[in-house]
Amino acid sequence: MDKYERFLWLLSFLVVLQMLTGFYLSMYNSHYVLYFHAITGVLIFILSIILMAISNFNNRLKRLALVNMFLILFTGIIGIGFLLIKFNFYSIYAPYIHYLLAIGILSNYAVMLGIFRTLN
Repeated sequence: MDKYERFLWLLSFLVVLQMLTGFYLSMYNSHYVLYFHAITGVLIFILSIILMAISNFNNRLKRLALVNMFLILFTGIIGIGFLLIKFNFYSIYAPYIHYLLAIGILSNYAVMLGIFRTLN
């Protein structure tokens, strides 16, 4: 297994962990889990910037890494909105968008893994 492939697996694991902690937060109100969720989200964003920098060997992988970086940023903005915006409309519908974007991020990493495996 190549270092790039391990990096993709690490990011995929972190996104799944992020989804699990988000699911826990939807049922229980825990500040410690919220801090963990936020710190893990920032870590995923930083690692996605690093992934974009090391994806120079293939244009498709670099574009997908760029798209994932912006998806993570947009998902984070929606997540910050949970803390700042207290409207019922936002708190009812935004979690679904937040979760669907997380699924999109995970599926993009799976596509990147598939593209990388076909290159080698």
